[in-house]
Amino acid sequence: MKEKIFYRTRDIVAENGEYICKAGKIQSYKKGDTFSHCPVTGKETTWKPYVYNSPPS
Repeated sequence: MKEKIFYRTRDIVAENGEYICKAGKIQSYKKGDTFSHCPVTGKETTWKPYVYNSPPS
């Protein structure tokens, strides 16, 4: 199965780590958590694993 490149609000977190939303806010999640709405806009967003120096999607 191909690993997801990004996740959406309400998706389940597959592994512990830091993730960055479309607005550029970094947030830590644990496996089994649910991705939240954007902490900047309060709206649904996409999240991707944070890699140092990676630009927002």
